[in-house]
Amino acid sequence: FTGGEHINACSQRIDSLATSSASYMLLGNLNDPVFGTSDLGFYTQLSTTTSSYSWGVNPVVDSIVLQLYYANYYGDTTVQQTVSVWEIMEDMKPDSTYFSGDELSVDENPLAEYAFYPHPKTILQTGEDTIIRAAVLRIPINIELGQRFIEADQSNFATNEAFHNFFKGIHVKTNNINDIGAICYFNIVNSNSFLR
Repeated sequence: FTGGEHINACSQRIDSLATSSASYMLLGNLNDPVFGTSDLGFYTQLSTTTSSYSWGVNPVVDSIVLQLYYANYYGDTTVQQTVSVWEIMEDMKPDSTYFSGDELSVDENPLAEYAFYPHPKTILQTGEDTIIRAAVLRIPINIELGQRFIEADQSNFATNEAFHNFFKGIHVKTNNINDIGAICYFNIVNSNSFLR
């Protein structure tokens, strides 16, 4: 290769990619002067960690948080973004293939709207006593969802299938921004990713 040769290259848009059973999810809004705008979000189901929960006597929900473990990022993390979380209203079937362009119906009222600066390399301390030894995004969720969980019949938590019939899953997406922005990669199967 002497440098005198000409190379012809082009970008080609792919219609959609299979995204079923993905471990890493992309979230964010990025405005690139060459490649244009990327607006990425994801749909996912949650799984129970036990077949029965004991909420105690007369429980009251004081908080519920969706925590996502950062895996990587691309773009400008000094630009604030706003993430919204919606409850999915239709079944996600485990034997179906879902593609990046698919859209599922969601509740019209979001479970959360949260403004944040992506900090994919910062270890988070959530209080004087609590240290999370991982870079995470913590999204406060409307406590009405937690109240719905503790008021639900225990049979809704007996298996993941029962839980998915009770709570179909979530759609997580950022709002459009007018700045460069960033795309964050989250490992949603990591033990530091959860709804609690």
